[in-house]
Amino acid sequence: MVLNPIQLADLDPRHPVAVYAAYHQKKMGADNLLLKDNFDPIDLPKVLPWMMILDKTGDPADPQFIYRLAGTGCREIFGIDYTGKLLGDNLPADAAEQRREEILDVMERRTPSITRTAIPLAGREFMTIIRGVFAVSSDGETIDRIHIIIAPEDQRLRTT
Repeated sequence: MVLNPIQLADLDPRHPVAVYAAYHQKKMGADNLLLKDNFDPIDLPKVLPWMMILDKTGDPADPQFIYRLAGTGCREIFGIDYTGKLLGDNLPADAAEQRREEILDVMERRTPSITRTAIPLAGREFMTIIRGVFAVSSDGETIDRIHIIIAPEDQRLRTT
């Protein structure tokens, strides 16, 4: 269940994480943030099944994250629809804490995290996925949303 960092340059450019990372980079402002209003899902129809959107909620000193959206591909990977759940629901405690720390690190550094990992759920550990965690802001200053792209390691998007 370890999150193994990988370089974006090592991904096939057709992997959903690489496709989204290129989009995120293109749409980011000078402050190294993607504004929520600059994200248009219609630009990424082939990535959407692999996308999870989390909103930051609760105490700013100890934030929680709630899943606003879990794409159909993510639901197939996990066997769960995380929409409306809190980060950590239906995950082993150590896996939930790793993911929370990763999100907090992305928020602090304003730099995406790209990792390779096994699915941390019983009966699904045989699947290796690539995950990308990206910061998003509603106001251009505060990071209050996280985009996560999760897809099987061998997943490729057709360009046509």
